[in-house]
Amino acid sequence: MDDDTMRAVLFDRYGGPEVLYVSRVPRPEPAPGEVLVRVRAFSVNGGETAARSGRLRLLTGRKFPKRIGLDFTGEVAALGAGVTGIVIGDRVWGVMGRTGFGSAAEYVTLRAERLGRVPDGLDLVEAAALPVATTAITALRDKARLRPGERLLVRGAAGGVGNAAVQLGRAHGAEVTALARAANLDFVRTLGAHHAIDHRAVSPSELGLFDVVLDTVGTDLRAFRRLLSPGGRMVTIAFDLTRLAASLGYIAASAVHGRGRVRFFSGNPTRALFDDLAREVSEGRLRPAVDTCFPLEETAAAHRALEAGGVQGKYVVKVD
Repeated sequence: MDDDTMRAVLFDRYGGPEVLYVSRVPRPEPAPGEVLVRVRAFSVNGGETAARSGRLRLLTGRKFPKRIGLDFTGEVAALGAGVTGIVIGDRVWGVMGRTGFGSAAEYVTLRAERLGRVPDGLDLVEAAALPVATTAITALRDKARLRPGERLLVRGAAGGVGNAAVQLGRAHGAEVTALARAANLDFVRTLGAHHAIDHRAVSPSELGLFDVVLDTVGTDLRAFRRLLSPGGRMVTIAFDLTRLAASLGYIAASAVHGRGRVRFFSGNPTRALFDDLAREVSEGRLRPAVDTCFPLEETAAAHRALEAGGVQGKYVVKVD
């Protein structure tokens, strides 16, 4: 490597997708215990668009320029001192997690335990649609403890986490009901949904009862919590950004009031969970769903498309 800079996506102020631009920044070097990854692709996630727009400014602050990019796929380019279990050239995927953003770039560094190997034969660009599927695994297996034969409702079923949840729920023996836009109903059926319902055409009260409700939207939690059967479990990975305090307060209060606690968590996967993801893919229970692939210079267009709604799977950005 004879150049100590790289291309990365930045923004200097909060706003719409137009604030994003590609610039050159210093290329990172791996510290002890870290890995340098040559990024091949990343996906666009709702948390990034919320951060970029300023809706999370109480958490993200006012120091600019800021970086974006939550997940990625790529190849190991260098190792920090003390790293074991990974070698240069390994094909890997990872999630920045609670360490912040920054994967929308040509290189990224992170702790070795936050990486997993991409299964052989899986294209790295397509694979970029899958790191967030670790959230679906955690939600269904660890938080909800979904069992074969149970009724599963997936809200936001055509999105990144939702499409993975539909696939995994079906593969592990649940009866899956998918809520999505009318234009996406055929898509969620191809993923394995037993029942595909236009979320705009019915009210929650018309849906019946479910053993597990997985919510990826974050609004109207009270209405969907009422759909839990006795012993039912509800997991959400989102909250209502327009009513942040009330939304978080309701999630907390659900632990002591009413039927069924609403479990909330944010994904923070490590190597063991990435190994589980690779196993689900290798054994045919999960496949990547890429809606559209954008070049790095059109990252703003990918953000714009996600905010417009209607994604089928993931918008992926390829880093040449």
